[in-house]
Formats: sequence, structure tokens, C-alpha cells
Amino acid sequence: MNCLEFRRVVLEEPQQLPPALSEHKQQCKDCQRYYTQLQEQEALLMEALAVPVPEDLAAKIMLQCSFDQTADQEVSEAEPKIVPLKSKSKTFRQFIGGFAVAASVMMGVVFWQAHLNSEQQQLTEMFVQHMEHEAHSLVLEEPISVGRVGFTLNNVGIKPMAELANVTYAANCVIEDKMVAHLVVKTDQGPVTVLLMPHKQFGDEFAEEAKQWQVALTNMKQGSVAFIGPKSLNLEPIQQQVMQSVDVLQI
Repeated sequence: MNCLEFRRVVLEEPQQLPPALSEHKQQCKDCQRYYTQLQEQEALLMEALAVPVPEDLAAKIMLQCSFDQTADQEVSEAEPKIVPLKSKSKTFRQFIGGFAVAASVMMGVVFWQAHLNSEQQQLTEMFVQHMEHEAHSLVLEEPISVGRVGFTLNNVGIKPMAELANVTYAANCVIEDKMVAHLVVKTDQGPVTVLLMPHKQFGDEFAEEAKQWQVALTNMKQGSVAFIGPKSLNLEPIQQQVMQSVDVLQI
């Protein structure tokens, strides 16, 4: 079991850990810390949702019902209407029912947003960890040949459409059991790591930060591309250059 699999499973059922997950958590300090943070987030979420109903809420509702009744009587003076007490009770139940539905929807939105943010953050950490594992690629200065770049891209089913300038590193590696193209593009503001993953779709595009790095995930017509660079660097020009220079073949 790898760290990403552990984190996806605990997001679905954080309170009950199967033996395999418990064993991984004991062996991996990063996942121990992640699990602890997840428990703290859940506790805060439940605390935020446990909003007490104001003590005078029922009185205010009944008062409003009384105002509504008075207004109806003034409009229909010739034929006064008597509003039975049970109508007030019905109005109160309808209000409380609507309040409960709204609270449930809000809770679902908050939980889903927390889940989405957590998943994006763990992907960000995975990409940064992969880049740091290949840290030697960040210190290379000399551009490599166009042939070497093309060979690396072709190995994962990507066709170069135009020359990628200032590529100082190109190699094939594995992310989540899928081969990817790992490039490093040199810029005036620092190196940008580009992970082209035509065999892996990671869902919605996003931009996140981890440590001193920023990560932007962009979707191709098949698969995804992750761009990793220093926080102070503008990734947009590199993103445009790469997306205009490659095409994913039919996989």
C-alpha cells in the first residue's frame, strides 16, 4: 500500500482503519501526521455544524404567525378568517423542516469541499515529493537535444508539435504505476518541472502550494500535466508553451 492509496481510503472512512491501513500508518510518519490532521479537521467540522437553535426561535416564529394572521384579517374584514392553532403548528413544522434541509445541504457542501481540498493537497504533496526525489534534475543548466525530448515524449504516447525551448532534463519515470514524461524547463526565475501523464486523469484542474513550491494541474485531451516551480515564479508562460507544443496520441 502506498501513501496516496492510504489517504484516499481514510478520507472515505476515517474512523475505521482496516489492519493494512493501520500497519501502514504505524510505518509512515507522513501518513501518521496526515491522519492526525484529518481527525482534527473532522472534529472542527462537526463543531462548526453543531449550531445551537436560539432559545427564542419558537417564540419569534409564533409571533410572526400572529402578525400574518392579523394582516389576513385586515384584508378580509367583511369575512374574517379564523386561523386555527394547528395552522401555526404546521407553519412551525414547515419552517423547521426547511431549516433542516438547508442545514443538510450546507453540511454536504462543506464536507465535499473539505474532501476535494484534501485530495488536491495530497496530490500536490505527491508531485512535490516526486520532484524532490529527482532533485538532481533541478540543477542542470545545459539544454538537451530535441531528439532526447521527443524520445521521452514518444515513450508515453505524446507527439511533439513544436520545439520546447530550454529543456534541461527529460526522462521517463513512474507515478501511480503509470509511465510519465518528466521534463525540466529552465527559466530566468528558476526551473519548472513538468510531469506529462497521458495515462492518468486526476479530475479537476487546480493550483496549490506545498513548502516553497507551487503546483498547477492542467488537463490534456487525455490525461493531465503537473507544473511545479518556486512560489515566486509565474507558471502561466510555461503552461502555455507546453500545451501548445505537445499532442497526446490516441491511447
